[in-house]
Amino acid sequence: MRRWQQRSHRPAMYKNKHRRVIHLLLLVSLVISFSCGGSGSVNDPPINIEPFILQARNEQCSDIRNKLYLIDNSSVFWDRAGNCPDAGYAQTLYGQTPAKVLCSHFDSIAGPRTIYNDETHKELCDTLFANPDKPDLGLGPGHIILSVNVSTACRTNAGCLSTEYCSKAPGDCEGQGVCVERPQVCPLAPVSIGDLVCGCDGRTYGSYINACDAAMQGVNIAHQGTCP
Repeated sequence: MRRWQQRSHRPAMYKNKHRRVIHLLLLVSLVISFSCGGSGSVNDPPINIEPFILQARNEQCSDIRNKLYLIDNSSVFWDRAGNCPDAGYAQTLYGQTPAKVLCSHFDSIAGPRTIYNDETHKELCDTLFANPDKPDLGLGPGHIILSVNVSTACRTNAGCLSTEYCSKAPGDCEGQGVCVERPQVCPLAPVSIGDLVCGCDGRTYGSYINACDAAMQGVNIAHQGTCP
């Protein structure tokens, strides 16, 4: 009787042991999933890079160097330098917004200074500050680094902010342009045949004055008059 009872309890014992093994494996897999990969997470919202671009464009002391990098879709690194009497250079690591400064290294009247606003990023910051000229910023192949264009020079609208378009001289549809703000409204005036223009997209637009109608759509002018 005792032998039967012992044997009858063995399957339950093995099942409990099997469950513990499964739980242990799940725990290990969770630890690995959180520890592997770059500093970003697949759940991180995409960074809106446009405020960083505007900030870089408006910086006065950036005639020597003005570069932005998006790192692992979790932070933005700004490296700039210029011919200024003081504060001639600065390197800053941001979080999701320009207001979220993680660390900075910059020139000052008292000499070079480094500030860590978030100590958890100290190692990352030190690597970036030491390797701003390297293509991978010294981070190695385990990180995704995208260089962001901060210049207003462009060839297509893709090189401009969402509120801008790549403005070019009439007739120069494929040439170099400059990012400018799209007009929000156009002058209300009678449109005659002489006011019509042909856009670089092959469509006819009205309001030749400043090519406003086409500019609102982010389109440059191929020639005056209607399209063929």
